[in-house]
Amino acid sequence: MRTLSRASMNATFTGRAAHAEAGPQSGVNALHAASLTATGETSLALTRSTSDR
Repeated sequence: MRTLSRASMNATFTGRAAHAEAGPQSGVNALHAASLTATGETSLALTRSTSDR
């Protein structure tokens, strides 16, 4: 497969559980953070002009 990018990146997203009644605001959703990161990277790639690639 031909690609324009040869760089790679590894990321680790770590969540934190929270009790639904005692403190739901203490939780950290790692899946949501990973999803936002992927969406942001895709948006950046789509906004680049062809000459930048």
